[in-house]
Amino acid sequence: MFIVASSLRQQGFGAPLFRAALDDILTHDVKYCGLDAVAEQVQTYSRRGFVEAPNGLIKCMTRPFKSTKPDIRTPSHWAARE
Repeated sequence: MFIVASSLRQQGFGAPLFRAALDDILTHDVKYCGLDAVAEQVQTYSRRGFVEAPNGLIKCMTRPFKSTKPDIRTPSHWAARE
């Protein structure tokens, strides 16, 4: 989904981004949505309806290809919502 830069956290940017992403998912009739839950955000994800996966031990691994920075573009059909 997204990661808010540490310098911009606690300023109200994350909640509307999360809401917009979930709204987009709902418009595409998605049956399940998963996320990589960092320990610090488990309560946030729980408040938004996410539950722990039954057998879920997930190891998150990354590999840079052409860049060491994440791609921060969003799909063109996403619109800012308040």
